Order: sequence, then structure tokens, then C-alpha cells
Amino acid sequence: MDLKAALAYFSIASINEVSLVELKAIYRRLAKEKHPDQGGTNNDFVSLRRAFVLLKNELEKLSPSNGKSSIVTQEIVELNKDELLSKYYKDTEKLQNQLQLYEKSMADQQIILGELASQVKSLVNGFNQEKQNLQNKVRQETLDLEKRLNGETFWRRVFFFLPKMSRVEFWNEYNSKIQYYTEQNNNLDTIFFKEMLGTYGQGLNSLKDKITEKKS
Repeated sequence: MDLKAALAYFSIASINEVSLVELKAIYRRLAKEKHPDQGGTNNDFVSLRRAFVLLKNELEKLSPSNGKSSIVTQEIVELNKDELLSKYYKDTEKLQNQLQLYEKSMADQQIILGELASQVKSLVNGFNQEKQNLQNKVRQETLDLEKRLNGETFWRRVFFFLPKMSRVEFWNEYNSKIQYYTEQNNNLDTIFFKEMLGTYGQGLNSLKDKITEKKS
């Protein structure tokens, strides 16, 4: 169905000659006449609905507020001075209450975001410290291995029962330690990632609950 056919269905010459309010009124009247329970056919009723949707969409394209502003204007015009003042005070009070709720909600959200930032900072600092501790252990253990490989005098004097390491022994133990600490490093990354996701998830849930609470 095209625009011309839809206009003809509603007996309207031009889309500019009708408002959305008037279109709906015509549709309700025709729907009663063409309803199958009133002697109409299903095809007529479906065609009427299609014509209405097409015309309604065209009107909304021309003016998104078609039919709405005219209703509001008509309501205001019909009010007397006292009623206008009463409406103004009620609308102003309602707006102020909404603003207060919005400001309270924003303040609560800022608190939650501040707490979330503090938790994230604490997690990052703890993670960096554990990484640093792990690096220190790796550095110290590889240094000890090198001392044993080189047979340093002080090392042999203190631990005289430990023989000098061969290069094969050194590299075997060195690779074993590197593999172990690599696994520890990867475990730290995994734990940190999970904790960070959990922290952000809790923060987002708190924000959602706070926003939902204010809306209700």
C-alpha cells in the first residue's frame, strides 16, 4: 500500500491536512465500522491498519511532536490564572525533587566510584609488590647458582660440603628454576586478572543497584 492509497482509505486529500490526533480519531471510528464483529472483513481490517501505520509514520517524519504539542497547548489555554499558577508550582516542585534525586544519585555514584578506584589501586600496588618479590627471588637464586658454578672462595668456605657445579648441572637447575618462577609469574597474572574483574563487577553492580534504587 502506498501513501496515495492510504490517504484514500481515510478519505484524506493530503497528509498535511490532518494531525496525528485527528488521524487516530478517524482510525478508531473506521476500525469499529470495519471490524469483523461489526460486519467487516478481515482483509478490510488489516488494510485499514496498514494504512494507519503508513500515515502515522509519515506524520511523525514531518513533525515528531505532531499532535502532542497541540494537546498540551489546548490544555494550558483552558486553564484560568489560579489553575495556571497551581500547575506552575506543582511542575516546579516536581522538577526540583527530580533534580535533588539526580544530585543525590550522582553523589552516591561518585562515592562508589571513589571506593572502586581505591580498591583497584590497592590491588595494583599489591600485585606490583608481589611481582617485585618474585623478581628478587629469581635474581637471588640465579646469583647463588652462578656462585656455585664459579666456585667462589667465600661460597666454598661457608658451604664447603657443596662441590663446585658443572655447567650441565648449572643449566639444568637454572632452567628448572626459571620454569618454576615463570609459572609463578603466570599464576600471579591470572589471580590479579580474576581479582580485578571481580572488583569491577562488584563496583558495577553497586552502581546499578544505586541507580535502580533512585528510579524506584
